[in-house]
Amino acid sequence: APSEKALAEKGSAFTAIRNAMPLAPPVIHHDDLSGHGQGVKNIAGLQVLGKSGSHCVVYGIGIFTDSRFEQQMAKEGCETHGFDCTVSPTSSAVRNQNFSFHRWCIGASGSSFNSENAYASSTRKYDFKTLAETQQQLGHNFIDVLKFDIEGFEWDLFDKALLNTSMKLPRQLSFELHTEGAAKKYVSPAVVKGRHFVEVNKLFLALFDLGYRVVSKEVSGGDPACAEFVLVNVNEGQL
Repeated sequence: APSEKALAEKGSAFTAIRNAMPLAPPVIHHDDLSGHGQGVKNIAGLQVLGKSGSHCVVYGIGIFTDSRFEQQMAKEGCETHGFDCTVSPTSSAVRNQNFSFHRWCIGASGSSFNSENAYASSTRKYDFKTLAETQQQLGHNFIDVLKFDIEGFEWDLFDKALLNTSMKLPRQLSFELHTEGAAKKYVSPAVVKGRHFVEVNKLFLALFDLGYRVVSKEVSGGDPACAEFVLVNVNEGQL
């Protein structure tokens, strides 16, 4: 296991991850060396996603109080859906916005979600659906952009949905990856225990085998055990 010093080293879990497709504005929003990934995501080809003549579908998993991504994608002309079972429909982040909000979480339910989630009540029962169930209910057989920022629970989403599915994979992934040593205030240590350098590299190798290439990597300035990534699936033939 890595030492506390190693875990505290800036972005140590992500040092082997490199941009496989170096892109620059305006193809991406900003130079990933200057950004922090919060709110404004480095989606590739953002300006043409909803204007290319084909239907554009975007899912945003995890909102809390910040729906800037979902608002931006809807503004660009994409059919945009936001998901968060911990957010009230009356929240200003989702009420009367230009995207569709669904009060359920995408992933696996369980008591650990309540006890290991800084955003959840310890007593309330939350509604969960799998990614496949969600797509079926909403009538989508593809997703152009899948964004998720779910405080360590992304590892479970990768293991149970994205890396093991017969469904068509999203064309782009935008996510924050949390590793061991992430701030306890937001990320339960139990959720990211053992998730460090080796596990990060195994994840990105698996994603590479599925056709995904890194186009943006931004290590968090506030918490170097976390980093924002954008990946494009080259097997899809379009950005």
